[in-house]
Amino acid sequence: MISWDLLFYHPIVFLFLTIEKGISVPALFFVFGFFPLFRALFQIPSVHITDTIGKRKSLLLGNTFLSIGVFAIILGNNLLTLIIAHLFMAIGSVLKEICEPIILHDSIPETKSKPKIFAKLDSQGSSNYYVLGAIAAATTGFLFVFNYYLPIIISFVFSLMAILISARFEEIETINKPNKNSRRQNMRIYFRDLKQAFKFIFSSRRLKSLLLYSSIMVSLLIIFKTFQNDLLANLHVPAEYFGIIHALSMLVSAHASKKQAWFHTKFKNKTLSLFALSCSFSLLITGLFLIGNLNIYVIYIVAAMMIILFSVVRAPYFTLINRYYNSFSNPDIITKIYSAKSFIENLARATMFFFASWLIGFTNIAITLTVFGCILVITFIFILDYMKTRIGLKPNEYRKKDIEFTLIK
Repeated sequence: MISWDLLFYHPIVFLFLTIEKGISVPALFFVFGFFPLFRALFQIPSVHITDTIGKRKSLLLGNTFLSIGVFAIILGNNLLTLIIAHLFMAIGSVLKEICEPIILHDSIPETKSKPKIFAKLDSQGSSNYYVLGAIAAATTGFLFVFNYYLPIIISFVFSLMAILISARFEEIETINKPNKNSRRQNMRIYFRDLKQAFKFIFSSRRLKSLLLYSSIMVSLLIIFKTFQNDLLANLHVPAEYFGIIHALSMLVSAHASKKQAWFHTKFKNKTLSLFALSCSFSLLITGLFLIGNLNIYVIYIVAAMMIILFSVVRAPYFTLINRYYNSFSNPDIITKIYSAKSFIENLARATMFFFASWLIGFTNIAITLTVFGCILVITFIFILDYMKTRIGLKPNEYRKKDIEFTLIK
């Protein structure tokens, strides 16, 4: 329940900020770029906060920050206010992302089947999220037509409900409040761990190549949602259909999420190549069709195929990429690797949003999609060629330092 607070927010926030608040599309890309940037900067302090005050209070704090961010978006009418709103939302999302799965895991009694129970509950929660997300998205457009503020207000109410729900949780573990010296020591440990992770990644050719790939791929999957909204607006799609398109997209993703094992079995080491090149070429082709000013119904079909493709790729990608990271590491380093991965991916997302803001500021969505598609096709070809000799090899073909973690001082 505490993760469903923004279901009415995401499908319509683009239209709300551009139509009601009068924010230009380039400015919107610029504002959205601060969200992953703030997430990257707050990553280490968030772990320190969680260890200091406990998971329950950290989750409560995260939901509170998220509510403040949504409220600021309701009231804000300028870029500075929106950037500050995304600061609060970034802090809130990082804290929630850390605490929610841990609280769920710690709430399960200690039994041999605890991992299976956790996986089942987590899977059921994800399934419910997609279904409820589709229902919320389908109604969001109509609520927006009735009143521009209504979907965002509903999101704010849900975020307040999340605060109340998280306030009723109980802290499972005992919190020992650290003194100033131990706080400083903990911060040094966090920085040391992050440094170790980066050293291990850059000494391991396969982890280095995988991080390079995932940083760009996850940035593409996330920025596409904003591209999609701008494209639909330029195609003069009515607001009420925005939500329906988002709903259909979520249902496709829900179905595709169950097929990640099929993708891995069917395409094996070619899966990542398939995901990257198909998405990149779809951006390029759609952009070229828009520039060619072809029949509007042809463009509708091409745009629909692109949206479906990204919806199919999005859900299994995140499961598979984590599977690859898990198989390329061990319990001694995996947490540190994920911290480094999250940090780099957030910086890559911010960079891509800022570049899109600059590019679309003096072009349009057609040229932006074409340029992005062209750059990404070329970039992924080089990255995939680089990965060819580093990932998917036989066990005896890897260097020892590619697969074994040793403490780096």
